[in-house]
Amino acid sequence: MIRDSGARVLEKVDLNDQTNDNRMSSQRKDFLHEVKDLKVVMRETHVLYVQEVKKVREDVNQQIAELREDMQKEVQVVQQDYASINQKVDIIYNAVTRFVKLYETMNPQVINLSEQAAKHFDELVTLLKELKELSVKPVSSSLITP
Repeated sequence: MIRDSGARVLEKVDLNDQTNDNRMSSQRKDFLHEVKDLKVVMRETHVLYVQEVKKVREDVNQQIAELREDMQKEVQVVQQDYASINQKVDIIYNAVTRFVKLYETMNPQVINLSEQAAKHFDELVTLLKELKELSVKPVSSSLITP
């Protein structure tokens, strides 16, 4: 009896082990199948992601190129404006310089200026010299002082 019951217990344990092995094998197959499905989905998602990144990169590069072109155009406009202003300052400087030379060559008795008018004239001469110096220097390095 004890032997029969021991054999039955061993038989049940073997049956239980076999059932567990079958269950584990089935779960393993299901798990591997899900992993394969997820790999396929992951590959497809990766491909879509890479395509999207390439599109964004192309758009960004195109926008950068457009911005560079716009900036170059703006720089050209600023340089042209600077050259134009520089020419106008030179014209004004030359005209006032001629006026100052004419004033200096005039007979002092003909021109009787008050001290205040003479002071203003000297300030004008100083301002003209500063203006000429500023027109020669690049704009970024020059400061206009009152």
